[in-house]
Amino acid sequence: MRVAYVTMQFPAPTETFACSDVEALRGQSVEVHVFTLRPPHGRHEELVRERDLASVPIKALTVRRALAGLGHAIRRPLATAGLVRWLVRSTWRQPSHLIKSLILLPGSLTIAREVEGFDVVHLFWGHYPAIVGRLLLRQRTRPILSVFLGAYDLLLGYAPSGEIARAADWVFTHARANLGDIVALGVRPDRVRVVYRGLPTALVTLLDAGDEEARDPQRVLSVARLIPDKRVEKVLEVFASVVPRWPKASLVVLGEGPERPALERMARTLGIERQVVFRGHVSRDEVVSEMRRSSALLMLSANERLPNVVKEAMAAGCVPVVARTPGIEELVEDGGSGFILEPDWLAEAGSRIERVFRGEGVDAMRAAGGAHVRERFDASVSMRAYREAWVSVVDR
Repeated sequence: MRVAYVTMQFPAPTETFACSDVEALRGQSVEVHVFTLRPPHGRHEELVRERDLASVPIKALTVRRALAGLGHAIRRPLATAGLVRWLVRSTWRQPSHLIKSLILLPGSLTIAREVEGFDVVHLFWGHYPAIVGRLLLRQRTRPILSVFLGAYDLLLGYAPSGEIARAADWVFTHARANLGDIVALGVRPDRVRVVYRGLPTALVTLLDAGDEEARDPQRVLSVARLIPDKRVEKVLEVFASVVPRWPKASLVVLGEGPERPALERMARTLGIERQVVFRGHVSRDEVVSEMRRSSALLMLSANERLPNVVKEAMAAGCVPVVARTPGIEELVEDGGSGFILEPDWLAEAGSRIERVFRGEGVDAMRAAGGAHVRERFDASVSMRAYREAWVSVVDR
């Protein structure tokens, strides 16, 4: 089976799950090629080496490929005009989406031609890759088409997403909590599959291999891009609230982003700069090491949906303390494998961190969290479900 993965950028620092999916599919004798609508990330070569992707064919957007798409558009003016009319009709009330769609149009045309002959085209995100889906649906013969919808792409409200999802052979999502929103788009419930995004077996084994004696009982970890949506400033506030009672506590912040200077200033203002370490972007191995050395993961972003970093922390025995977000209870059992924070989270978050510091029920939480991740969030099992769904289309 030959599968074309269409995404925005690959690999990307914040999308380790995409790499896990591709790796798991290739382990099941599926030939995967990745096509991206954006140019390579600035650290593309480093990320390819770090995530062992050298053998994966990746076609990122380049000037040459964009020009090829423009040439194709010029040679088929009527078809191009029809596609532009569709985009305008779908997004005229969303000017920013319309502009981005038109910018991505040449690359989409190139990808639609390049995936001819593939058995499956999977739109890894359900927003702008939907343009490629539209092009494929207009062909006389087309590959099996599947779409993922479930995170930022579902929240974005990009109008073409619903149309392409309704026409696709399968729509995948990674949380039961998303089903209502997807069905509300008009997608038939029997065409939606809930498949949890899993972790590679090798990574779970690595995460699970830590020495508990090396774990610092008063060490808190934050792993996130340093952007406003991740609310790392709230992490600093919560940590500062517990420091007066736990002067030996420490906080390690992994991640890079434009908010870093402001967050470093905030740490100084709060008087916790000696106990907070900003390490920036680090390799996956370093993330694993930090998770095995830390007692708690503090994550207060309000826009996450079953984030991989929480799964990784649970596999490493690092107790998650997370804000309530859609579907989070499918991953974390409040009080059983971690803590889910309600709207009055600030005081509550501090008390939960202190419970971890005191070791109250922590051993049982670590055992429950690790077992849950190993049982329900295995990438090889998840991608087997994808493969079976694609094969079922042929049978159908």
